[in-house]
Amino acid sequence: LTRMLRVLRACSLPIFADLKMIFDGAVGGIKTFLWSQLLLAMPLYFVALVFRATLGDLEDGQGEVTYLFSSVPQSYFTSFRCLVAADCTTPKGEPIFVLITQTFGWAYGMVYSFLVVFFSMALFNVIVAVFVENATVASKKNHKREKRERLLNSKLFNRKAQQLTSFVVDYYQEHHLNNSYIDNNLDGLKRVQLTTHMFDELLTYPEFKSILRDLDIADEEQRDLLATLDVDNGGTVDLEEMLQGIAKLRGDSRRSDIIGVSLRVEHFMKVSEQQFDILHHSVRHLMKQMDKLDRLQSSPAPAPPVVPVNAPPVASRRARPVDRGAGVHRAIM
Repeated sequence: LTRMLRVLRACSLPIFADLKMIFDGAVGGIKTFLWSQLLLAMPLYFVALVFRATLGDLEDGQGEVTYLFSSVPQSYFTSFRCLVAADCTTPKGEPIFVLITQTFGWAYGMVYSFLVVFFSMALFNVIVAVFVENATVASKKNHKREKRERLLNSKLFNRKAQQLTSFVVDYYQEHHLNNSYIDNNLDGLKRVQLTTHMFDELLTYPEFKSILRDLDIADEEQRDLLATLDVDNGGTVDLEEMLQGIAKLRGDSRRSDIIGVSLRVEHFMKVSEQQFDILHHSVRHLMKQMDKLDRLQSSPAPAPPVVPVNAPPVASRRARPVDRGAGVHRAIM
């Protein structure tokens, strides 16, 4: 049991990836193989019945050829040898249908030629094509299943993200912070600002590229990873943003991603239209106020009232002072 576990563990190495793909394809094609056997057996059985009815009761002088079609099982096996296995000879090594054609006529030779072409060109090619296709589909299906399990494995992602964080922090402390210490928390991760030059230097390390590959970031996408995650075009990306971006980039694009982007764009368009309407009403109100101000500035000032020349002067009345002390004195009396 221990040896078997060691063998299984050894088979999980990358060097055995092609062997595992072949095995998955072979296992996935078993159902197709069984149906192909049934598809091959049906016309062979029909041919065996025809040869049994036509050749089984004939006499060829020695009986060596007709004996091969004397019963249905014998006829089926002989038909299989001649049409599938390409071993159409008598026990003495003589070609069966050459002897049949020479003895009973060319009609059997024409039938045999048609059957050979039908089985080899039509039936065999169709069976092989379907088997190869189903084996390839089964292998791809197993690959997708393993990839889906890997993407849903949060422990694997956390472990690889921790390795990536440790590698980047060690590189950052060694090359850009004069060996100063960075806390392994959220504030410490935000302090690690990666530029394009720094990221290109990190890609020169095989360990860094291997971690990104384990996080389902393909080699052709690693070069432009920093530019993809730099959404504000600031030229830098902190380590927290890079980890969040890698988590969203894992796996193939899905319908939910496309629909999510479409819904966000639609929401942005609605908000933009609302803001545009508010701005339009504000501008119209401002224009009305400016028109009123222009009319007030352009209208003439009102003329002063006209006073008649012979009008008597209006006597001005002075307000009589109020003696509050006297009022208080009368109230006391």
